[in-house]
Amino acid sequence: MSRESNATSLQCVITACKREANVLCYCCKENLCRNHYNEHDFINSKLNLLVNEIDTFDRQLLGIDLRKYIQSSTEKLHQWRLDSYKQIDQYCEQKYREIEQHLLKVINLKRENLEELRKNMLGLVQKRKLTLELIDALSSDLRSMETELTGIDLKYLSIQTSPITLERDLIHINELSLEDFDVSSLSSVFKTIDYTRKGVYPVASNTQCLLMHHEPNLCLMDRNFKIAKQTLWSHGQIVDACWSSALGRFFLLTLNQIYIFDVDTISIERVDATQKLQWLSCACSDASLFLSTNEKGSSICEFNLLNSLQAAKRWEPPDTCSQNERILDMTYNKGTLLLLIGNSLAEKTRVELRSSARLDRIWSLQLDIVYQSKILRCCLLHSDQWLIIDGNTSRLFQITMDGRLKSTCYYNPTPCSACLFGFDLLAISTVQGVNLHKL
Repeated sequence: MSRESNATSLQCVITACKREANVLCYCCKENLCRNHYNEHDFINSKLNLLVNEIDTFDRQLLGIDLRKYIQSSTEKLHQWRLDSYKQIDQYCEQKYREIEQHLLKVINLKRENLEELRKNMLGLVQKRKLTLELIDALSSDLRSMETELTGIDLKYLSIQTSPITLERDLIHINELSLEDFDVSSLSSVFKTIDYTRKGVYPVASNTQCLLMHHEPNLCLMDRNFKIAKQTLWSHGQIVDACWSSALGRFFLLTLNQIYIFDVDTISIERVDATQKLQWLSCACSDASLFLSTNEKGSSICEFNLLNSLQAAKRWEPPDTCSQNERILDMTYNKGTLLLLIGNSLAEKTRVELRSSARLDRIWSLQLDIVYQSKILRCCLLHSDQWLIIDGNTSRLFQITMDGRLKSTCYYNPTPCSACLFGFDLLAISTVQGVNLHKL
């Protein structure tokens, strides 16, 4: 707040300023000239905005559902537990067989003794030498054999067990320094899921499942890289896909249509959008679905996820880009949209970070990418960083949260799109299949 000062003899409190003060800042109780007050007021407004953002982020941290973030790790522990039980079961089965073999050996020996007794008896019968005393002796031998079989497991087996001692280092829990991740030192491929037919296919993830178009089906791959669920896809080429945590569903874009893929019922539903436009990319916040149009002078349309996908806003050039530019892809993160923009006249490509609420530009970065075709995509990495995929020259670009180029590298085969799969995996879709890298 401010008011005009009636005192003309007061001087602006800024030391180097020689102008008279004509404004009093109620917040600081200082007299300022008009120019320095405007600067002072602007700084205060930015500071207040920063304070509000800090408070908002603090509330987000307090409201974090740890179960959501530790689910992947607990699944690994659960799988280790199942594998360990399996090994114990296999070990016990082996010992069961050994017990059977030991007891069978004893029984076979007793049968041999019994057979010997039978032969002795038949021999005496044939020689007519069998007497009452001999019969009593043979009966006594038989009773002895029967007695020896009583408690055979205790008499002939001694089972000794030792408790399993779990070493502390059987399971390592390491803190990952993902801020130090550098795409130029990306780990080698440890798993590849081949496509049935080569092509350009987008991928998306909800941390637990990887969505991919494995023609002719739409598939959900689990963390063991097995098809958990699948359904026939007959709606044409998918140009982009994204996950909505608010709805718990995937959005799929074709050139002219929007589809919702329900992972529980494995059903596909077409969205009846009032705008008959051609689409190219999509991104989801907690409350909105953002779509960019496939045209020069791209528009961005926002749909309300919490109100039956009602159209909320539509931004057009020059607010989105210039008339000779196209928004090739976009990614949402914490109230911002990263836009990948290609300029057809200059044949250049840049990335811009914008506010998702007003589309205000936060920063812009020109990339060493010649805009030639549409094989240009982006995805979110950890630590508020981004990965840019240039399929024209088979390169990957890593961008930091403050708009700097951190690293770049070549990638083979030609990359088409990428996404994080859980906390520790990066899935890169190529023209041949999906490569999985450990972070």
